[in-house]
Amino acid sequence: MKPLVVSQQFNASAEELFEIVAHIEVVSKIIPKIKKVVFLSEQKRGVGTRFAETRQMGKRQATMEFEVTEYDAPRTVRFVCEDDMQTVWDSVYELEDCNGVTNLTLTMHCNPKTFGVNLIWPLMKFIVKKGVQADFRYIADHLAQTTNSHE
Repeated sequence: MKPLVVSQQFNASAEELFEIVAHIEVVSKIIPKIKKVVFLSEQKRGVGTRFAETRQMGKRQATMEFEVTEYDAPRTVRFVCEDDMQTVWDSVYELEDCNGVTNLTLTMHCNPKTFGVNLIWPLMKFIVKKGVQADFRYIADHLAQTTNSHE
């Protein structure tokens, strides 16, 4: 299946942006749809970190367990999750400094194990993309507020 790819430029260094997207304890304070985070591993950063994230999705909440499987600060972080429908979500955030801004690209592979999810992935892809874009807006707004408060 073709992955979902979402990119956006941020007015921040790769280090600042990586601190947010690679660390659930930071990003969960920025994105209001993340309602709860529970660490499932003793470590809280880097490869091997495991956590459960409860997120508001429309009128319901869903909890998914993630593991950090790649961590190359401040360039790349990968989260892998298997959901209740036996779908593996493999999400890679790549950051690139470019003339004072940072390009952030999320490539999300959906690997369903059931025929039903295969059928609905095109619709889900649209919904997930809108959610990622909203998350990116929250991050951009947070960075803008942080920059303005330091001026």
